[in-house]
Amino acid sequence: MKEVTANYTLNKSPDDNKIAFVTFSHMADIAKFNKIILGAVKTWFPKDEVYYIVLNQQWRETFINWKHDLIRDNQTQVELIQPIFVDCPESARVESPCCKQEKGLIEFYDTYYHEREYSWVYFADDDMFINTRILYEYLDVMPYGLTTEHAKYLNGPLVLLSNSNSPQKLGHGEVAKIPYSCEKKDESYKYPWGQPVVYNRKAMESIITGLRLGGLVKQCLEFDVNHDVGNAIFHWMYSIPYASFPRIFNLKGVGAQTKFRTNLQRMEQNKQKLFREDVTGIHGIDFHHYFSQELFWTRRVPDSIKVFDRKGKVPPDVYFGFGHVTGFLSTDTFAKYGSPHEWKDEWHTMPTSECSKKDKYKNI
Repeated sequence: MKEVTANYTLNKSPDDNKIAFVTFSHMADIAKFNKIILGAVKTWFPKDEVYYIVLNQQWRETFINWKHDLIRDNQTQVELIQPIFVDCPESARVESPCCKQEKGLIEFYDTYYHEREYSWVYFADDDMFINTRILYEYLDVMPYGLTTEHAKYLNGPLVLLSNSNSPQKLGHGEVAKIPYSCEKKDESYKYPWGQPVVYNRKAMESIITGLRLGGLVKQCLEFDVNHDVGNAIFHWMYSIPYASFPRIFNLKGVGAQTKFRTNLQRMEQNKQKLFREDVTGIHGIDFHHYFSQELFWTRRVPDSIKVFDRKGKVPPDVYFGFGHVTGFLSTDTFAKYGSPHEWKDEWHTMPTSECSKKDKYKNI
């Protein structure tokens, strides 16, 4: 198959919107690692940037040998991959992904964040495709798309979250896998999942102490959730405002794979492109041989227009969903210990009993 490269024109971030792209992975399956990690660098990854890959220490020698072999074969893209080695459990759920995000971001922050002067820090699963052309457009026009009231939050801690993950009850996740789901009716007890999550500088600097105190892992263990749902709880406890960026196509959602297969043949028969032009990302790119990082560019509407135009009409509200929750301020944990912004020596885990009940589906 002919090698495909990114076909967007803005393939390097503006100086005032420099993004650090961080993910986590493992090297138990080298072919899959190549497909996902090298596929990202060859297709959507910003030109001449660095892709930070969080790996467990057990893969250090494997990575060194892998890199040596690729350089020998003139695979120059491998030079853009910077490993961050951490000590975490190696599994698919709960502590492992939460630990990799937590320790990976700490190591990234201490080693690379300040030196390279990033404006934003992106973190997501390794099987996430991001259309960076649209993401950069979004960051460029975001101040023009938010209301005056919302725009003031751009000067403080802010996280960007996919609008496909609309605010969910805290702890809510896949049925029969995640036992706790918040039962509070108050909308302030909802927060979007952090998959992917993009931190501005003040948000990154706000949560780093909480990460050092093990806050993300502790909340993941308490609610029995992965990092994406754990992020929602963690950020909600910090009461960090969020803005949503354009739609993420999630192939890993409940029913998404079945729907994907069902619609695929019909769309191709009608000569329709699978993905809209304004799709910013795809989660689950490795689940089916039909889809990959490379094939994204042939399965979508071509980049024929700018999705955002600050000189024209204001972009649709769907691109600029915004929320600022205060629910944590009414919890017993806050009453006892105050805000996580003030915690310096200990993370005070918010128990599930403060907002949630055991999900009725746990024993199915």
